[in-house]
Amino acid sequence: MDRTRDTKRTIKTESVAASIPYKAEIVAGSTDYVDFLQNKRDSYFWISGVYFCNTPMKIDLKFQTVDAPNAGSVLFDIIRAVKLALTKKQKGALEPICAYGFKRPPKMVSLEEAEDQFKKFVA
Repeated sequence: MDRTRDTKRTIKTESVAASIPYKAEIVAGSTDYVDFLQNKRDSYFWISGVYFCNTPMKIDLKFQTVDAPNAGSVLFDIIRAVKLALTKKQKGALEPICAYGFKRPPKMVSLEEAEDQFKKFVA
């Protein structure tokens, strides 16, 4: 269980790190089910840095969502794209689909590039 949790956290952390255009210390949070939250998810973001005259600043952000529909729209896009690929008799790991819809694609690209590649693939 711990190994699976560590692997999942690593994959999430790498995915988040790939989506920002600069280096930063990132740790993607918990991968555990929390009984009292049921189908809700609480995400916390702590952003710290410095601004004018090297003055420290910190932003604390709490983001609450209903967990179940979070990936719904992307899942529908993936299903449609896979159907399109099957119609074109394509198979294997299709990079535009993987980069757009999954946290650990064969080739990691920026979110913008993944979306552009996906749009070109389905066009």
